Amino acid sequence: MPVGLPEFRAIIEALYEHPEWRQELRQLVLTEDLLRLPSIVETLSKTLQTVSETQRMLVEGQQRLEARVGRLEEEVAESRRRTEERMKLLEEAMASLAEAQRRLEQRFEQLEAGQRQLEQRVERLEDGQRRLEQRVERLEDGQRRLEQRFDRLEEAQRRTDEKVDRLEARVDRLEKKVDNLGQAFGRLTDVIGSSLEDEAAGVVVAVLERKGYRILRDPVPLALDGEIDVIFLAEDPQGRQVWIVIEAKARLGQREVRAWAQRMRSEGWQRRLVERGYVGEYLVYAYGIRIDEGARKSAEAEGIGLMKGSGEVVEPRARIEVR
Repeated sequence: MPVGLPEFRAIIEALYEHPEWRQELRQLVLTEDLLRLPSIVETLSKTLQTVSETQRMLVEGQQRLEARVGRLEEEVAESRRRTEERMKLLEEAMASLAEAQRRLEQRFEQLEAGQRQLEQRVERLEDGQRRLEQRVERLEDGQRRLEQRFDRLEEAQRRTDEKVDRLEARVDRLEKKVDNLGQAFGRLTDVIGSSLEDEAAGVVVAVLERKGYRILRDPVPLALDGEIDVIFLAEDPQGRQVWIVIEAKARLGQREVRAWAQRMRSEGWQRRLVERGYVGEYLVYAYGIRIDEGARKSAEAEGIGLMKGSGEVVEPRARIEVR
C-alpha cells in the first residue's frame, strides 16, 4: 500500500518522539531492504511530486471555490435584495388583501342584511299573494253574481228599449212644440232686449244731463265681433267730447262687470272701435236691472260706472282714451 505524505510525516514525527523506534528502523533498513532504498526514494519522489501537483490543484480549486463563493455571495445578496423587495411587495399585497377582506366582510354583512330584508319582502309578497288569491276568489264569485245581474239587466234593458221607443215618439212631438216655443221666445227676447237697451240709454242720458252733459248724438247699438248695447257722443261740462259706452243686462254679477271692463281695455277691441270711427275718450258704464254686491265691488275695482233703473250706483273713476 503506498504511503502518503501525511502518513510519512506522521511516521517521521513518531520516530522523533520515540528514539527506540529509530533504532529498530535502522536495523531493518540496514538489512536487505536497504537494497530497495533507491526505488523507494524514487517512488517517494514521485509521490511527493503527485502530492505537490495535488496541492497546486487544491489551491487552484480553492481559488475557484473562493471566486464562486464570491459570486454566490453577490448572488445571495442580490437574491436577498430581491427577496426583501418581494417581501415588501408581499406585505403591501397582504395589507391590500386585508383591506379588501375587510371591505368584503362589510359587503357580506350588507348582503346578509339585504338578504334578510329580501326574505321579509318575499314573506310580505307571499302574504299579499294569498290575500290577492282570496280577493280573486271573491271577484270571481262577484263576477258570477254580476253575470246573473247582467242577464237580468239585459232583460230590463229590452223592456227599457221598448219604453224608449215609445218615449222617442213622444219626444219628437215635444220637440216640435219646443221649436214653436223657441221661436216665440226669440221674438220675446228681441222685444225685452231692445226694451232693456232703451231703458239703459234713457237712464244714463238722464243722469249725465243732470251732471251737465250735453248729448251730441243719439244712443244707438253697435255690432262688432262682440256687441255694444248702447253708444253715443256727449259733451262734458268742460266742453270736451266723450263717447258713452253701455253694456246692458237684466242681471249683473261680478264676472259680467269684470269681463266688460277688460274687453273695453283690450287693444283688439279698441282697434275695432277706431276702425269704425269711434276715436277719442270713452266713459264706460254697465247697466243692470238686478245688481248684486259683487257687481258693485267689481265696478269700483275696475274703475267703470255702474247704473240701474234708480240711477248711478258707481261713478266712473277715469276715462279710457283710444287714439
